[in-house]
Amino acid sequence: MSDDPTTPPPPDPYRPPAPGEKQLDKKVCPDCITDPDHHCEGGLRPIAEFRVIKGKGAARYANGTRLAAYCRYHESKRSMRYQRNAKPKTPEQREDALARGREREARRYQSGRADELRKKRLAELKKDPERYQQLKARRAINNAKWERKHAEERRAYKARWYQQKIDAEIAAGLRPPRGTRRKKRGRYRSRPTNPTDS
Repeated sequence: MSDDPTTPPPPDPYRPPAPGEKQLDKKVCPDCITDPDHHCEGGLRPIAEFRVIKGKGAARYANGTRLAAYCRYHESKRSMRYQRNAKPKTPEQREDALARGREREARRYQSGRADELRKKRLAELKKDPERYQQLKARRAINNAKWERKHAEERRAYKARWYQQKIDAEIAAGLRPPRGTRRKKRGRYRSRPTNPTDS
């Protein structure tokens, strides 16, 4: 940057207009052009079928929002395809991912917003008892499948959690150190002898 006061300031960075300013009621999804199961003429889909992106992903746009490049249907398809083709994670990577997820959930619930949204969705869902029971049954089936698939991991996690609990109790003085036996309280009565044993 020049120190010459006569030098004009640099122009502002390009900021595309907001979707609502000059956007029509439809947008092109590239995958809709070639997908025979979800095809439409020219790939044009209604704007409502595209996810609105906010925050860092749309910081350079005029009002801080933009539309996703693909419709919701193909965004889901691409995400599932990426997960299928991703390299299998090691146990350490899975544990790190679970820890990060737990931290995110903790931050969400600390804000209180997530709990409000969950209660609101549950109240709306209970207005349709049939739909609520269907989702409840489906969730029970999915949970059972997941438990069968991750039985070994769950057993290892429970064993690891129990050992950590024991270590914490030993550190707090609630348990004797490992390798030591508890003191016997009271007296043991001698076992009566069998008169037939002679």
